[in-house]
Amino acid sequence: MLKIDPASPSASAPAPTLKPKQTRQSDAASIQALILAAGRGRRFDPTGEAFKLNQYLSDGRTVFEHTVLTVASVFPDFQIVLAPDTPLDASFVHKYASRLLICPDAASGMGHSLAYGVTQLEAHHSAVFVVLADMPWIQVATLQGLREQMLACLANQAASIVVPTYQTRRGHPVGFAAAMFPLLRALQGDQGARSLLASFAVCEVPVEDIGVLRDIDTAADLASAP
Repeated sequence: MLKIDPASPSASAPAPTLKPKQTRQSDAASIQALILAAGRGRRFDPTGEAFKLNQYLSDGRTVFEHTVLTVASVFPDFQIVLAPDTPLDASFVHKYASRLLICPDAASGMGHSLAYGVTQLEAHHSAVFVVLADMPWIQVATLQGLREQMLACLANQAASIVVPTYQTRRGHPVGFAAAMFPLLRALQGDQGARSLLASFAVCEVPVEDIGVLRDIDTAADLASAP
């Protein structure tokens, strides 16, 4: 393995009606995905020896690569936020070297990692989807639908946050329009962007994909993989 060195209840906005048109490549390219992988996953292995993102799934890929390949198929513009000591396979580092962002304060919590990733966004980015690296079972079609909904929200100046729901439960990934970037950059601690979802209008997108709720916290979660 290789280590890298260095509010009030939310108001849910109805999903805007999508017009039957093809997504312009330039519009889609303005949306970036940030894959958060800076946590150490101590619940998976308290000793820290077995890094959960390096575990293999039934398709022969690791949890990490499965997530990255799914994201890359929908969001060609993506970055991966890591901690300075994230233990990665050397081949993974070589393959995605240009995508890696090393957050020096990752140990302070997810909020710091997310804020750091958003500071790396460029002026042309109109939105960002925040993807958790330990959620490898989200379907490509789900990501495509969320991207289309974000484009519709941007076009209609609707809600600045897009979130999938499965049987009314909110899941991941969550999309944020550029108007939210300053608030994302100010996040700290381990709560991520939860406070923003509780304070601003949210466009909920119902999906038939339980993968938006399923993450890998423990070895049992991995053993029960579909």
